[in-house]
Amino acid sequence: MVDYRLKYLKYKMKYLTLLGGSNFISNSNTFETLKNDGTNKNGRFSNQCLWLSILSYLNIVLENNLTLEQLREIASSNDSIVNGINEEYDFHVNERALNNVVETYDLQIHFYQAQIRNSNYLIGNEPLIYGNIESNNVVAIVSYGYHFELIIQIGKRKLYRGKFDKNKKAGKFVPDRQLILGKKSSKIDKLDQTQQKKLDELFETLNNLLKISHDIEQHINLTKDQLIDLDERIIFDEKSNSNQLKNLSEEEQIVIIVSYQEYKKTLEKTKGEFELILGEINEDLKRVRNEINRMV
Repeated sequence: MVDYRLKYLKYKMKYLTLLGGSNFISNSNTFETLKNDGTNKNGRFSNQCLWLSILSYLNIVLENNLTLEQLREIASSNDSIVNGINEEYDFHVNERALNNVVETYDLQIHFYQAQIRNSNYLIGNEPLIYGNIESNNVVAIVSYGYHFELIIQIGKRKLYRGKFDKNKKAGKFVPDRQLILGKKSSKIDKLDQTQQKKLDELFETLNNLLKISHDIEQHINLTKDQLIDLDERIIFDEKSNSNQLKNLSEEEQIVIIVSYQEYKKTLEKTKGEFELILGEINEDLKRVRNEINRMV
């Protein structure tokens, strides 16, 4: 089997090198969550763990009185696609639905991806942030594979003013293989210890690759925005500063134009390198998912 964990570190190092960084080990924290198994009380839904995590925050912290059905209805506004009642959430397909909820309740969602170290689940200090970064309604959610849970404590720091302190469903994050997979499989229980260990390693690799791919996608989008902004600035400068440019020597005008062009080339090169790494990661993600599907 390909050692995807080593490949993950290779991608991480490439990514950080492009960002001008060198240290890929971030501070990590223990954490506690509010348990959910992706289902609601009437048994109609499954794989709704992300929406249930957000729903717990909206109802307990912001003191709303919403049902899962009502939350999904808000998510589906503007013809947005919501994952089916038995389908796992997909960031690429269902992101608009998440944004509808974020905008409706002015949320700032911090997504942390759990990492395994010495058999313990930990989270780092740099979540993927969705929503209004100035909002006080900060929702912390952990993801592992296709499973999500609301984080209620990071290290010794209790979140949400301790409103979940007495909740019986609160405690250490211990994901179930069925929940990580995002579907029920009778094959999982039939795996021997060696196979279970291999499956857990594949889950961990999948999670790591998803984390780095999300980070890279964010930076590709940021670089695209910078390129658009640069082009707009060039056009604006040519119009508004035309008289000033005329007053400069030909040599000085060339320096200004070349500096714009060089910066644009640098951004385009960085974007291209990001996209190459992302393409490699996506191919490995397919391979890892295929290996998981063959096992379960």
